[in-house]
Amino acid sequence: MSGHIPNSLGNLRMLNNIDLSGNYFVGNIPLSFPNFQKLLSMDLSNNLLNGSISREIFLSLPSLSTILNLSDNFLSGPLPEEIGLLKSVDTIDLSDNRFSGSIPSSIGKCSVASIQLHQNGFSCFLNL
Repeated sequence: MSGHIPNSLGNLRMLNNIDLSGNYFVGNIPLSFPNFQKLLSMDLSNNLLNGSISREIFLSLPSLSTILNLSDNFLSGPLPEEIGLLKSVDTIDLSDNRFSGSIPSSIGKCSVASIQLHQNGFSCFLNL
C-alpha cells in the first residue's frame, strides 16, 4: 500500500491492534490516531512516514501495552516529553529515524522490556 494513511482509520475507536508495517505510506501519523481508545499495539515501521510525532499520540494512547514500533521511517524532531505516559508498553522501537534533540527524561517512567533508539540524531545521553 502507498500514499497517506487515511484519517478515517481513527474512526475505528475500539481497535486493539494496528499493523501497517512494510508499506510505502508517506506523510505524518494521522491526527485521528489518538481516537483509538483500546489500542494495545501499533506498528507503523518500515514506511516512508515523516514529520514530527504529535504529543497527542502519547497523551491519548495510555492503553498501549504491547508495542509501539515506528522504526525505519523518516520521523524527525524531538521526542515529546509525553512519551513517559506509555507506562505499561513492553517494547518501544523508534530506531532508524531522524529524531533529534535530547532524549526526554520522562522515558524513564516507562516500564519497558526493550527500547530501541539507535540510528537517530539524539544529541545527548540520558541518565535514568
